[in-house]
Amino acid sequence: MEARPLETLEEEGLLEHAQELGDFCLTRMKKMKEAHPIIGDVRGKGLLLGIELVKDPDTKEPFVDGGNKVYQRAFQKGLAWVLAKHTLRFAPALVMQQDVAAKGLDIIEEAIAEVEDEYGYSE
Repeated sequence: MEARPLETLEEEGLLEHAQELGDFCLTRMKKMKEAHPIIGDVRGKGLLLGIELVKDPDTKEPFVDGGNKVYQRAFQKGLAWVLAKHTLRFAPALVMQQDVAAKGLDIIEEAIAEVEDEYGYSE
């Protein structure tokens, strides 16, 4: 039997799921940005998502060391992902369930809070 990937995507509703999951993640990341001063920007298109870390929200100076530390802390907590200097890339699998994505975002937020504490950003 011949594999038909496009038909499978349609039949399984994976395109709609990807859009819904991407929207969920981006909404959650925007809330994180409001709560964490080292998050300078969040971006996303479908399931390609990013969190930019900055030393100062006004100057938007990249926080490369902070990015490395957030990456390491989240990795120690069980989250494997991609770091590009001061931008944390998050690309959930097409079939990932929302509760699993939420757990990944929880880990990221915990790691960000720990790094903020370490660098004196917390009040």
